[in-house]
Amino acid sequence: MAKRLKQNLSDSQIKKNKTDKIMNIVAERASYYRANPHRFVKDYLGIELKLFQKILLFCMMHNDAFYYIASRGQGKTYLVSLFCVVRCLLYPGTTIVVSSYTFKQGKETIMKITDDFMRKSPLLRSEIAKYSIGQNDCSVYFKSGGWIQVKVAAESSRGAHCQILIIDESRMVQQKIIDTVLKPMLSAPRTPPYINKPEYKGKGYEEMNKILMMSSAWYKQSEMYEIVKAYVANMLDPKMKYFICDLPYTLSIAEHLLMRQSIENEMSEATFSDISFKMEREGIFYGSGDESLFNFNVLNTRRILQDSFHDLDFYRNSNVRIPQKQAGEKRILSLDIALLASKKHDNDASAFIINSALPTSSNDYISNIKYIETQEGLMTEELGLMTMRYFYQYDCDYIAIDANGVGQGVLDYLMQDRYDPVYNMTYGALNCCNNDDLADRCKVRNAPKVIYAIKASAKSNNDMCLALRSGFQNGNINLLNSETEIDEKLQKLIKGFNKLSDTQKIKLRLPYYQTTFLIEELINLDHEVNNGLIKVKEKSGMRKDRYSSLEYNYYVVQELALKLKPKNTNMKNLADILPIRTAKRHSYFD
Repeated sequence: MAKRLKQNLSDSQIKKNKTDKIMNIVAERASYYRANPHRFVKDYLGIELKLFQKILLFCMMHNDAFYYIASRGQGKTYLVSLFCVVRCLLYPGTTIVVSSYTFKQGKETIMKITDDFMRKSPLLRSEIAKYSIGQNDCSVYFKSGGWIQVKVAAESSRGAHCQILIIDESRMVQQKIIDTVLKPMLSAPRTPPYINKPEYKGKGYEEMNKILMMSSAWYKQSEMYEIVKAYVANMLDPKMKYFICDLPYTLSIAEHLLMRQSIENEMSEATFSDISFKMEREGIFYGSGDESLFNFNVLNTRRILQDSFHDLDFYRNSNVRIPQKQAGEKRILSLDIALLASKKHDNDASAFIINSALPTSSNDYISNIKYIETQEGLMTEELGLMTMRYFYQYDCDYIAIDANGVGQGVLDYLMQDRYDPVYNMTYGALNCCNNDDLADRCKVRNAPKVIYAIKASAKSNNDMCLALRSGFQNGNINLLNSETEIDEKLQKLIKGFNKLSDTQKIKLRLPYYQTTFLIEELINLDHEVNNGLIKVKEKSGMRKDRYSSLEYNYYVVQELALKLKPKNTNMKNLADILPIRTAKRHSYFD
């Protein structure tokens, strides 16, 4: 019977039946793999995922908004690249934009596909029409019509369109850029041809666009923290297809993606910060709330300086020279003094800061904080010699120093000629310029008056704190870039950087790490108000040495700015300028 029916079928009908059978199998397999993307990865690409990676990949596929907060070393880029490939293969015509703070970071997603997945999978290679990893065009194009492109998170990326937006290291991207440049990229959703058929219209088969963000944890004051709280609230709403998770470094160790020894080595390094460790390894958001004196977002936007001053040993042992001053530049060295290291609480150190202050057209200065260094447990003579060494070697113009308590001993040391055995030279005595009583202590005639001795009171501490806060808010203080990607910048700034020893590289990175430590101090300062005056104090286990040194430094900058203000010696009496007429007299007796 079956043979007779088959004989009665035309060739075209037989061909159509075979095609329908194949397409039904394709539809069945596609549906199965779309529901189980981790199985597609294993069957098609031959990649065996960890359990947590399977869960995350599933959540990426089945949620409209996805946020992955991960410890460094968990393979965020690897998983994102895998998702991009799976999505473009299972959903033909899908368009994806991968964006990040730097083009290099986004480029790693494409390179993971071209250098890893394609090399291992002939099937994947057969699906890709072309790819590019150039500076201007970094993309992968699929034969099925979809593509993946890299766009830097900046104003220059306006006009791009996609159905899936991926923001890598989202903590580094300003919320303004996300809202005005990146999110508008999500245009019309993917529309496969069957959607336009009458039987499917209005049946809920339309696909939503997606946004995926990845990052390590950050500060509580950051814009990212507000987004995270919103994602948590939306994930708890059953009507919303949101997902967010926070996975610490212990998961990486448990899954053999990270060695325990690596963590122990990291904690022993000179640049180790327990606060950075909490955020980048433990996934803990750190910092104070909105009541803090200094706002993290304000401080973070001022991290625009690329080139720091380097450690003096680097200049002495290399061909690089300390930068010469620009026209009108004033260099201010400041020092907050602590002679004894606090072994119990580890919260007391002497802090050196060098400010390269440049004049503006509005008779003011822009402060560029180019160098920060802390020292613990030094004696008075050692601190005094370091101060004179930095003042003369970095060609500074003024010194701001805490002259209360133990600072008096360092100040006395600066008021005499001192020999430096390291550089085999004698530094001339320096004198005080803002306190005549202290200036009289200097017995060296004609010693330059360049020392601002800070004898802080409740009133002056209040004023310096508010002035420093205002300086950041008004954009008058610039800080060094984040230590993130700092090696790439140092390679451009310093020839032969890669050939330097590990010790030399650490010293070159330190000012950038110290800037991060400064910000951590500022946002975690505690304060109280007494009689209308702000009293700043450190929280338990925290420091404020860098903060104190910086406020002394900025105080000097303001004093120098006053000298730039024009003085009108021909100013007449106010009564002579204003058109004042004799007042009419009125009386009830008139």
